[in-house]
Amino acid sequence: MLKNPDFLVIPYQVIDDKRLRPTDQLVYGVVYWLENLRDGRCTASDRTIGEVCKVGAGTVANGLTRLEKCGYIQRVRNENGERMEIKTLVSFRKVAQLMNGVSTNDEVGGSTNDEQNNNHSIRKVKRNKASAEADAGLAGKKKSKWQKDTPMSRKDFIFWAKKSPQRHIQIIAEWAEAEGPEYETYGQWQSFISRNSRVAGRLAVFSMKQIEDAYTKMWKDVKSKKNPDGFITKYSLETLEKYI
Repeated sequence: MLKNPDFLVIPYQVIDDKRLRPTDQLVYGVVYWLENLRDGRCTASDRTIGEVCKVGAGTVANGLTRLEKCGYIQRVRNENGERMEIKTLVSFRKVAQLMNGVSTNDEVGGSTNDEQNNNHSIRKVKRNKASAEADAGLAGKKKSKWQKDTPMSRKDFIFWAKKSPQRHIQIIAEWAEAEGPEYETYGQWQSFISRNSRVAGRLAVFSMKQIEDAYTKMWKDVKSKKNPDGFITKYSLETLEKYI
């Protein structure tokens, strides 16, 4: 039987997101807790997550949908569409190790809080919206009021996206910087994020060095004037993923 956690870690940006319900935030905290046990993966069913949250499986399913739509989690599925894993996508910065404690989970082989704290440091995210908006030329416009036709250059987008606390958004920013798509509005860049969000979420588990090395390998196979022997004529983040 799965024992309840001593506490849950919920990032402030998840708590502060008005698109989410309180139960969604709780679901995130439980997924993050399960993800940081012995095997480092959350493979729990909606029913199991619901037992910890004290809500029904349907409420969990709806919460996961909203969390994924907002970019906070990714549900990994197999070829048959069956869910294999839930990944949290919010990046953290280390602040401190917690004091040792004991809280076992029989279902996962007696994983303790000591193991969780030693293997998965809890880190804090700092967000500075005012600075990002001003430096990106968006001063005076709250993000919630941005419209699809709000002007946003590639330089503005890259600066804004690199400031994101979400690792997969940072990866999309690096891709935009390398590939140079020329979009001109906030709406166009949001579509760019949507197209690349799923694969960027999968790439988020790799280090930036691993991603950069894969990019270098991929470019050796891209056909161009400088490299006529290359065999790749069209490529995307999905292509890059295959080189890792």
